[in-house]
Amino acid sequence: MTLRWPRGDSFGGVREFRRACHEAARSTGGRALEFQRAVYPLNFDQALVAYDDRAIVVLRQEWNLLAAAEHQPTGNEYFLSFVPYGRPSFIDEPELLMIVSQILPGTKVFSRADLEGPLVLEEWPYMSPSDVKHWKPENLGEALFNHWD
Repeated sequence: MTLRWPRGDSFGGVREFRRACHEAARSTGGRALEFQRAVYPLNFDQALVAYDDRAIVVLRQEWNLLAAAEHQPTGNEYFLSFVPYGRPSFIDEPELLMIVSQILPGTKVFSRADLEGPLVLEEWPYMSPSDVKHWKPENLGEALFNHWD
């Protein structure tokens, strides 16, 4: 897998992410309820999408990466997250993420299997080897979508 180094917010910014999530949620029978920007130490934006039987979180990482995770709110006085600190429970939401990625061209959608697979650091040249050594992510997903400081 070869990903180009991003320049700034290359897939439209938070406004476009919000719009894409609202549209994707409506198209799949859900509602986009809340959004949380990537605020230190989070490195990803989050959109909480509710359906009649469940709530999920769309994760948008700064390198044009998209994933879905179970809604498990956590936080403290410094930040709020819709997923647990350090260990999101990734899920497959292919229809929802496909629509978001169509609205935000250039994004890469990750499946649960992708994210639960091993991190091959050589495939991610812009990931800090020292961060990986310090934080010891157990899989690719924990390395890409993290709360590292």
